[in-house]
Amino acid sequence: VVFNIREVLNVAIIRPFKAYRPIKEHVKDIAALPYDVMSSKEARGMVKNNKYSFLHVDRAEVNLNESVGEYDKVVYDTAKKVLENMIEEGLYIQEKAPAIYIYQQIMDGRGQKGIVCCTSVDDYINNIIKKHERTRLLKEIDRVNHVDICNANTGPIFLTYRNNNEISSIVEEWTKKEPVYDFISDDGNGHTVWVISNKEKIDKLNFLKVKNFCASRTAINRVKGNPGNGENICKLCIQQRFNIQNP
Repeated sequence: VVFNIREVLNVAIIRPFKAYRPIKEHVKDIAALPYDVMSSKEARGMVKNNKYSFLHVDRAEVNLNESVGEYDKVVYDTAKKVLENMIEEGLYIQEKAPAIYIYQQIMDGRGQKGIVCCTSVDDYINNIIKKHERTRLLKEIDRVNHVDICNANTGPIFLTYRNNNEISSIVEEWTKKEPVYDFISDDGNGHTVWVISNKEKIDKLNFLKVKNFCASRTAINRVKGNPGNGENICKLCIQQRFNIQNP
């Protein structure tokens, strides 16, 4: 009898990755709201006095004339060019070795921690990662084009997982260390990031049960167009995972 042990145990794989992340001096300037919580007009206002904002990549129409439609191909080409320029200018550094990250956000006095890692699109397709919502086709095509042309995972996917004492222990232990980022954004929310680079800790985080609280269909559609071989980067997408019981 041949079976997939992950499917039998209903656990999803996670993987570390070598992130490109902002230099400390400009992390607050680069940090931006998610692309889909604002109109194009609002995005233009947000970047008016901030040339470093990630919205120059995530909503790249802000760099172009208002007559250009937000789904025009030139928008995605511009996003790719802006991202590459930012990397070349040294605004982003790449991790030297694969890592898993801990991200904490504090809003209205309420804090929540999660891990940032790669997960398998196959686990979503095979229902190991549970689906939560449907998304509009136009929005799916938009993000597929953005990810595909930029050749970068420009937006994480939100997941939750059930309480796991071992994971909580690693997170609590690691967050006693010095963070790589710790700042308050213009909206008053606090943002703190730690880098887990210890291989032993990463290996311990290798399996956990998850329930997906947001759509990862964009990543699936991209994989269908770029199937690759085996467990390659095309089959992995960046996720933010939060403990379902985390206060």
